Amino acid sequence: TALVEPFLTLLVGLIVGAIVGVMVIVAAVLAALMGQSQTLAIAGLVLALIIVGIGIYAILLIFLAPYIVVADEKKAIESIKISIVAVRKNILKVLRIFLILVAIGFLVGVVIGALFALASLVIKGVATQVIFAVLSSFVNAFLGVLVTGAFMNFYLALPNTNNNS
Repeated sequence: TALVEPFLTLLVGLIVGAIVGVMVIVAAVLAALMGQSQTLAIAGLVLALIIVGIGIYAILLIFLAPYIVVADEKKAIESIKISIVAVRKNILKVLRIFLILVAIGFLVGVVIGALFALASLVIKGVATQVIFAVLSSFVNAFLGVLVTGAFMNFYLALPNTNNNS
């Protein structure tokens, strides 16, 4: 199973990527149509917002699938089905965790940006940019681990899931 888990997680990632890709293509087509007339522009904007909402909801529904693949050793399609059920039952909790993590990322980004804006006044040249790039990489790595840990912990704490069988 050591070789199967990364493959299944990749498969889930490809499915998520396909959903995002379809949404991007539809949005691009709508954007092209919006330039034709004002009526089409308004209709296209409303339709684009609806499609974006559906896309975000679809991605949100399958968001737990990679965690299910890893924690429960389920196959990709089965993990997506379990994820849809789990997220539907706990949509507000998932959104709350997501919004808290976005807020943390935003605040960390603002603080780091402000610090380096001040540092760029003192340190001139490329040095500030290099330090900022290196520090940003560490922060992004930390935030990635934070997101993964938060959602894995959330999934493992859910009652009535397959992770206890």
